[in-house]
Amino acid sequence: MDHFELVSEYAPTGDQPQAIAELFKGFREGNQFETHCPQLDAGRQLYSEFKEIFPNNAVEYFIS
Repeated sequence: MDHFELVSEYAPTGDQPQAIAELFKGFREGNQFETHCPQLDAGRQLYSEFKEIFPNNAVEYFIS
């Protein structure tokens, strides 16, 4: 798949639009690993939220 399909009833607010723009800029520059969740609970929460807002894309969760 060559794109993400975002499904959400929410719109970015506060500093989120700038953070999103910076993440996209990094991805376009070839940075594959833009985020880092050191806490397991935060990782699980992020995975769960991504599964909800990207229902038509593959979302994976890996612990090393």
